[in-house]
Amino acid sequence: RFSAQKLYDAAMGGVTIIPAVPQMHALVMQYTKEQGVERLGAPKLRYVSSGGAPLDPAWKRKAEAFYELPLQNGFGMTETSSGASATTNPIGSPDVSVGPVTPGTRARIDVNAAGGNGVDEGEVMVAGPHVMKGYYRNPVETEKTLEADGWLHTGDLGKIDEKGRLYILGRSKELIIHGGFNVYPPEVEAALNDHPQVIQSAVVG
Repeated sequence: RFSAQKLYDAAMGGVTIIPAVPQMHALVMQYTKEQGVERLGAPKLRYVSSGGAPLDPAWKRKAEAFYELPLQNGFGMTETSSGASATTNPIGSPDVSVGPVTPGTRARIDVNAAGGNGVDEGEVMVAGPHVMKGYYRNPVETEKTLEADGWLHTGDLGKIDEKGRLYILGRSKELIIHGGFNVYPPEVEAALNDHPQVIQSAVVG
């Protein structure tokens, strides 16, 4: 099981890289605060990244102040054999995208998929030599997930800006439609997490 204390001890003991999901970052930040320390102050830490869930600007600023390093973000799946995109931002950057795609990766947005808005938001599609050939002994799910030309349906909703940066908005199956508007759970979570008495939240439609 994950232990905030063990991560804290490892960081203070000389760990140089911390890749984690937002919940882990939040818990180690809370643990450190309970010890009466506002910043980690790890002597050899040089790189911190977050993945597995969208970032919101307020939380990103808190994490960077805590680590005193830029918090990098990325996107990937088991089906893409690891990462498909990543940021290389300086500290303080307002960018909450998952960055441009990695070399050899192609990405596009299917705006007509479930949850798409027909304009610029829709399902994230990924292709490249690192995309899986299929689910083991499961041709039915493979056919649902992989197009004949190799494009992978990620099940994630997103958009790509004019600079080629990919943004993950949420999971298509978790999308809440309220009054004709798309409500993404991560947006609600971001509002909740901004409250000083909230460590981490999860919103489910």
